[in-house]
Amino acid sequence: MIETSAGAEYEAARGTVFPIPSATATLGDEDLDVSISAYYVQSGEQTEVSVTNNSIMLENVGEYHVVYRAESATYKTNLGN
Repeated sequence: MIETSAGAEYEAARGTVFPIPSATATLGDEDLDVSISAYYVQSGEQTEVSVTNNSIMLENVGEYHVVYRAESATYKTNLGN
């Protein structure tokens, strides 16, 4: 389970730095590291955005997505991932 105080939607001005809310993840009794990535959507195409110090620079007007990901080597699906 990934827990964060992040909202579903934000509004921010172009040219500002957006601080990404932190997240924690657990699976059973195991605390997991959470990685963060982000991308910008323009004309239906996704462009990766650099995450630096848990923040992104909003260089374009439009829609940005932040992705939280947690993985565990302890627990795997029956497909081995």
